[in-house]
Amino acid sequence: MSMTGVLETAAAKRRKSCQARLQGTSTLTPAVPSDRLWQCGDCKQTGTLDVLMELDCPQGKAPVLRDLPQEIVLVSEDRDAYIARAKISRHDDYSDPLFVKLMDMPQRSFDFLRRMGALDRVMWTAHSKIDDGYIGLLKDADKLAERGIVPQRSHPDHNVCSIGFCDREQAWYGWSHRATYGFTVGYVAAEGDLVTTTGYIESYILEHPEKDRSVPVGFECKTLEDCKRCAIAFADSVG
Repeated sequence: MSMTGVLETAAAKRRKSCQARLQGTSTLTPAVPSDRLWQCGDCKQTGTLDVLMELDCPQGKAPVLRDLPQEIVLVSEDRDAYIARAKISRHDDYSDPLFVKLMDMPQRSFDFLRRMGALDRVMWTAHSKIDDGYIGLLKDADKLAERGIVPQRSHPDHNVCSIGFCDREQAWYGWSHRATYGFTVGYVAAEGDLVTTTGYIESYILEHPEKDRSVPVGFECKTLEDCKRCAIAFADSVG
């Protein structure tokens, strides 16, 4: 056999081996759609199956999918005070093709895990019905709901809820994992109150004055909007 023939035969074997790793990662799932992006385990080049199978590299390491989300929401449930979502995260226990199947059939995947008694693999999280902000685990959301507090984000750029209104108390609450406090009409900010500090170091505030949402000493809550302002300042300070 000529040198050209030897090289072509070697290339064909490499492509066959690579294709087997790409499409045969799991025998429990169908082949991954050909338009998904993979990354070569050796040279780190990204491309579709056809592109990776033509790479001139050892292909000794298994390639990985690059365009998969880090987590999948299997189901969402309205729990009156918040939205509960059952999620699974991408980790070593799920092969890439299996993760694709879970992503493409979320409700069926949840039902399957439930029938198998494997819901301990699912993480439930709570989200605001106002702005979809992340509240925390269900137990965190239940504690706020018991107090009549309706959580929301303190700023559109934030992902986590840190303020909420309580209708029965006519109070705005601010919180973090460190502390929670409610503000009603009549509150006056005193020297040393957390609402009068930003929670940031002075040099950072000098560079980003828009981050300073504190209130001055002597600020009085005359309206519920003032109470909300104090709740935001408190959340920033203890966040």
